Amino acid sequence: MSAFRNWINQTDEKLSSLVERLPRVARILLLGAIFLFTWLLFFTSLTGRVGQWGPVVFLSGFIIAKVGRKLVAPHWRASSDTAKRRFSGVAAFLLPLFLLFFAMWQIPDAAQENEAAAGLPLVAVWVIYAFMAGPQEPDDFPLEHLRMRIARAAFFRVATNWCAIIGLIWFISHMMTDEKLRGPVFSASLTLVVGVTVASLKTYSRVRKLCTQIHCAVQSLMRDFEELRTAEEPKEMVKIRATARRTWDGLSRLMSNRIDTGFHRYGIFVLPKDAIGKLEGKVMAAIDADPPTEDVQKPSLEDLRMIQMACERRLDDMA
Repeated sequence: MSAFRNWINQTDEKLSSLVERLPRVARILLLGAIFLFTWLLFFTSLTGRVGQWGPVVFLSGFIIAKVGRKLVAPHWRASSDTAKRRFSGVAAFLLPLFLLFFAMWQIPDAAQENEAAAGLPLVAVWVIYAFMAGPQEPDDFPLEHLRMRIARAAFFRVATNWCAIIGLIWFISHMMTDEKLRGPVFSASLTLVVGVTVASLKTYSRVRKLCTQIHCAVQSLMRDFEELRTAEEPKEMVKIRATARRTWDGLSRLMSNRIDTGFHRYGIFVLPKDAIGKLEGKVMAAIDADPPTEDVQKPSLEDLRMIQMACERRLDDMA
């Protein structure tokens, strides 16, 4: 397994190096071709045009989409901070919109040949979003967009879960047409609906609980900064600095969680590692500053206030 992972990492590095050497025009043309080809792969696999090779073709679409992300990376890194803020807000909705149009286009076409297959595009929406929502998020994430990031992560997770259940119920109900099976099919469908309803409520409960804990940790860290500014004795200052570091450790762990799921492999993190790393540098500089003036603490306080404001609308101590 470790050898396979090393091969994957080496291949990924070679691909990134190759993309870096490509001219910008070539990257744009390739990205357009990959977008169309990926759509074609999903289309042919879900409509049954490739028969038993459907799952392989569907998986190939994921792999090629990964290459498309590599093509965008150099342009993203070369962009200004203002451009990144604009593009990250738009890019966050590109995948869900792609999935929406994909499903609306596929369902009527699939229904003409096989009514049961018409539910598969909805299941595909869940599969694609489940495993691509996290990777397609930009690493250099502006904190100004955190409030919207939290909102859309929960909404799209719940929406795609419902797509999967509706598509699965549609598929089962059209596959099992025997009159004797109507009762069991209805019971199974009702169970699935209840299950996804509970999962939806738990998703929003998780978001409220996570936001509440992050808000409390940020508030505690800001209080530590305030105590540092007013401390007079060196021993007292050492003690407050240790407390502030422990508070930051807890906050960084909270921000390393997924917003919408409890699984580490898929979902959207509260903040990417790069954003947490940048914030950590500012916080540590404010904690270790001597003297700990408000001017030194200002950069970290501004970021902490943005995180606090992003969580304020979802506070719930009872979650």
